[in-house]
Amino acid sequence: MDENLLGDSCTDDGRSLQRSKATLCLLPPGLGPSQGTAGRRACPKGARRYRNIYNPASRFCRIPSPAEGETMRPGRYGTRLSTLGTLLLALASALPAQTPQAIPPTLFGMHTMDVRHWPTVPFGALGKGTGVRWPYIEQTRGNFNWNNLDSWVNAAQSHSVSFFYSTNGVPPFAAADLSTCSPSYAGSKVLSCTSAVANIQDWDDFVIALATRYKGKLIYELWNEPNTNQYTGTVADMVLLTTHEYNIIRSVDPGALILAPSGGASYLDKYFAAGGPTGVDVIPLHAYYSIPESVNAYINQVYALMAKYGLSQKPLWNTEGSWATSSLSSDAQVASVGRYYLLLWSRGVVRFYWYAWDNQAWGTLWDSSNGARPAATAYQQVYGWMVGAAMSSPCSQAADSTWTCGLTRPGGYQALAIWNPITTVTYTSPAQYTQIRDLLGNTVKITGPIKVGGQPMLLETGPRPAAPTNLQSKVK
Repeated sequence: MDENLLGDSCTDDGRSLQRSKATLCLLPPGLGPSQGTAGRRACPKGARRYRNIYNPASRFCRIPSPAEGETMRPGRYGTRLSTLGTLLLALASALPAQTPQAIPPTLFGMHTMDVRHWPTVPFGALGKGTGVRWPYIEQTRGNFNWNNLDSWVNAAQSHSVSFFYSTNGVPPFAAADLSTCSPSYAGSKVLSCTSAVANIQDWDDFVIALATRYKGKLIYELWNEPNTNQYTGTVADMVLLTTHEYNIIRSVDPGALILAPSGGASYLDKYFAAGGPTGVDVIPLHAYYSIPESVNAYINQVYALMAKYGLSQKPLWNTEGSWATSSLSSDAQVASVGRYYLLLWSRGVVRFYWYAWDNQAWGTLWDSSNGARPAATAYQQVYGWMVGAAMSSPCSQAADSTWTCGLTRPGGYQALAIWNPITTVTYTSPAQYTQIRDLLGNTVKITGPIKVGGQPMLLETGPRPAAPTNLQSKVK
């Protein structure tokens, strides 16, 4: 679109397109109705504002000509659909086609319980470590033991991945209610309390020390799961704690990525309504489902929450997730890994930290007796399927419950991920696909109809080109 195409009816913030007797003012990202007075000024009085469905980050407004009279005035059923359809078609013709983003390695995050158990599969972001929460670091006021957190941060840097920091719990010296204090886990000598703080200065001092020591080295989640019994303070208390935390980090380490608390959609609704900081860079969720497709309904809830508080421009991360403690067969675990990553990227989740590599109860991919499990191989395979590819068509479900997601790479490579979580079906592959790749790394030529079941398969047009090495996730 011509950058100089600015109509007299638009402000300096909006670009004008002459279409169908009217002026369309295209508003760039950041000037939508939820973005404050700048967005409202960009639409003159009497104009109608619409969401740009071809680029949800922007809006446009329509200024009718005098000859159109009342055609744009809302009636009982809203704006006339024919007029709106004309507008959208006009806008579509003026906007460049959107190229799907190449999937970055950082989609694949990983939690591990022991820094010595470094994952043997490729991944792009290290999740939160153990023994690094406030009650571990500052057991008595003003005495900080950074040794454990140092080891996690150093390990992340030595492997060229980011490190994700999240805390919960209050040390007894700072707790407002000592009756909420107990060993951080069975047999631990470290006490952690679920109450709020008695004196906010204790929390401020810890956050200042943390952000100063690790400036430029941490991604911060403001609090871990305040919606669970790990936190017994009020929502107002949580807003106070995290607002202080947010402001301190922004002051000490302005370039740090900051995530909202991982409290679930219902809790975050109360949190933001009570004044929780909306300047956060990322909205997190935790998704633990034995059937990965169940995550779709929850993501819908999170997106509705984001829209309600003007946060739709923020990236969405799944900072914890897996089949949790569900008793799944090895084959079902393999299927879960592949389906989770395909579905989450398709729904706009740009990072997913698997929980966990070496946890012996939750989403286990590795154990000390057997090493990497088949589900770890699936993690490695789906990483290879996706990183560097673009999802040319989002995952969609057919009438027989078969899911498909399209992937492309430079040079003409095409692939189709396919599975059916309900039953086994017979599928006739489109002619361009010549081989099947499964989640254990096996390949076989396509010679006729194929059987599709719960484990995703990748139908490919040929050998997969190597992924670019400079891929980055677009966060800010």
